[in-house]
Amino acid sequence: MVNPTLLATTLLASVALVAAQQNGGGQRPPQQQPQGQRGNNRQYAYSYNGPAECTQPKVRREFREYSPEQRDRFVQAILCLRQQDTKLPADVGSPSAYDDFVYVHWQANNHAHITANFPPWHTGFLMMFEQALSTCGWTEPLPYWDWSYDSQAPERSDIWNPRWFGGNGNGNGNCIAQGPFANQPARFPTEHPCIRRNFQGRDPRTGVAIMNPQFSPVEMDFMIDVETYHQVREALENHPHNSIHSEIGGDMSNPQTSTNDPIFFLHHNNIDRWWRRWQSTHPQVALTYSGNTIPSSSNNDARPTDLLLYFGLWADTPVSEALNNRGGMGGALCYNYSASIEPNSDAGRTSAGGQPQGGQGQGDRRPPTSGGRPISRREFVELKAR
Repeated sequence: MVNPTLLATTLLASVALVAAQQNGGGQRPPQQQPQGQRGNNRQYAYSYNGPAECTQPKVRREFREYSPEQRDRFVQAILCLRQQDTKLPADVGSPSAYDDFVYVHWQANNHAHITANFPPWHTGFLMMFEQALSTCGWTEPLPYWDWSYDSQAPERSDIWNPRWFGGNGNGNGNCIAQGPFANQPARFPTEHPCIRRNFQGRDPRTGVAIMNPQFSPVEMDFMIDVETYHQVREALENHPHNSIHSEIGGDMSNPQTSTNDPIFFLHHNNIDRWWRRWQSTHPQVALTYSGNTIPSSSNNDARPTDLLLYFGLWADTPVSEALNNRGGMGGALCYNYSASIEPNSDAGRTSAGGQPQGGQGQGDRRPPTSGGRPISRREFVELKAR
């Protein structure tokens, strides 16, 4: 069963994130006519002109399934987008192609959160980011971060290695202190001089900032063992989604600023993975859609014909097109997910310099294992005390 203490923590995280939302009002958003997502590269920042049928789906892999050199290229592609000219109209004021995504996610705040739109809207958004990365030399599918693998000590995940995403912010404004994203400015929704992180936990022995334990794979399987789309949407958004955002803190803790931190995309890709996993285990209702269109409303007024709004990044698209990852959005959605990394796999282990590590030595930043499974923080503390 799911840890009740962790559920209570994520409920508090949900309250904090809801408080960060703008007032969504009480009216159903007006529905526009579909603008067509294929072709017309000049009207939208991104579009798709490939095959409409999905015959060879790409496989999105966990970040640590890639070699250190591949991870380097992925990070460099993100940095490249931060230098690439905006593709949105000049009056938006976006300084880069990367900031285009920050702007659009900010504009979609009430449209894409605490509503039925949450999974499919982000599905399209991730696909567009994947497409943008391809203009900067990243031709692989978008990676995900399997935080369930790191659940008992997420701050020890190798994803925070200074070679890639860096770690926590420092005392000077919670700015990312190390790695390629240190000292990177943020433009939206208000300018600030750096991307901020502020891990919310504290090691009781040392006082060092850590991330509180998150949901394990077993807990995640239990969580998605529900029968309806509305139930799985609420479970995924309210618990693991909100919890990871809140635990990383800083820009990630507010939906209006969260996309400034590039870890956003790997986190949301994992949320999408668990939604697709629910679909695969519930084929009878896999493509159903229901729930509310106004944040936190109890109305069940969502319809598959509702439009997902992308504010110039992509043509507004019917929800029904984003429910299917095997040919949806005119064929632009054509992907599956890997099975993630195994507990005994070397994929989760690298030295501080990013070189493969043969055992659990000084450079091993993943949670230690016992008998092939990640051990709990309590077990880890007990082992350290011996």
